[in-house]
Parts: sequence; C-alpha cells; structure tokens
Amino acid sequence: MNDAVKEFAVAPLGKSARVFLAFFTLVMPLMILVAMAAFPEFRPPPVGFALAGLVIVSVAGLLLAVSTRRSIRIDGEVLEIRATFYSRRLALSSIDVDATRIVDLREHPENRPLLKTNGYAVPGLAAGNFRDRGRNKLFCLVTAPRVLRMPLNDGSLVLASPAHPERLLDAIRKRTGRAEQGPGLPRRNERPR
Repeated sequence: MNDAVKEFAVAPLGKSARVFLAFFTLVMPLMILVAMAAFPEFRPPPVGFALAGLVIVSVAGLLLAVSTRRSIRIDGEVLEIRATFYSRRLALSSIDVDATRIVDLREHPENRPLLKTNGYAVPGLAAGNFRDRGRNKLFCLVTAPRVLRMPLNDGSLVLASPAHPERLLDAIRKRTGRAEQGPGLPRRNERPR
C-alpha cells in the first residue's frame, strides 16, 4: 500500500440495521409477491407479475448493495468518506483538528444526526447530509454509537464511524503535524476545560 493512502475499516453495522435491511430486502418483497399471487383481485397478468417481481427484487438488491458502500481513507492530504449514495472529500487542512473528538452518541445525544436533509437512514445507519439538534450541518457515516466528530473550518461537522476512531484521529493529527496529542486530549500548552 502506498504511504500516501491509508484505509480505515468502518465499524460494522449493528444488529438493528442488519435486521431492518434483511426485512426490507428479503421478507417484505416476498410478502408482496405472495400477496399478489394469493389474492386474485390484486393479481396482475403474468407479464405484470414478472415485471413487479423484477422491480421489487431490483429495488431490494439496490438497497442492500448501497448499504455496503462504506469506506474511510486518507489519500495524501485528503480525507475521503464514502457513505452509501454519498461521498465527501475533505482537505485535511479544512478539519479543526484541535476540536476533533471521539464521541459516544449514547452519552451525547445532542451530536446525533436528527434531521435528514439529503441522506439515507435506517435504524443503525445514517449516511449523507443531516442536521443535529443544534441545527449544525453534518455529513455522516454513522454505523456505530462511537464516532469521530470532526468540526470543519466552514462551521459544519463530519461524523464518521471508523472501527477504531483513535487510529483515524492519530492519522489526521500526524498528517497535519499535530501527532504529539493523544486521542481527544487537549494540546500540551492548553489548559483542560
């Protein structure tokens, strides 16, 4: 692997997201097809039945495929986050590294994505553009409660769920020349608040 490119594993989807996706990609399409076959008043002609089945299976497959498109990587001086239908490329210099923290969303619900502005959300997965309780703009790839909260210089935030948030934070700090800090700790000459 090139020294300029570093991949970070994304935290796996939780049980609620897996159950939700399984229901909507497997169980629900089968229920619709069985209902269409069982009730004559809803039964389309054979071509319509086949077309409906194809559309249902295609949409279910698309949802399943898109939910697996998740990645986090640093390529040179750029942080790339791919979250289902959405991608974001950030210059590392646009991240307020000193304010970047590892946050548990269960303990700090004010940081959770609340209002979906252009995103994809199922229980246990938030991807794309959201607003939090403070109406801050968020770009999210949230698959676990423990996230890296990265404020940007433009006032917006990025929430990402790497499997090991401290490793991503350390890599960002190294690439931006702030490697001496520990994860989520104040700088050496700064007093804790």
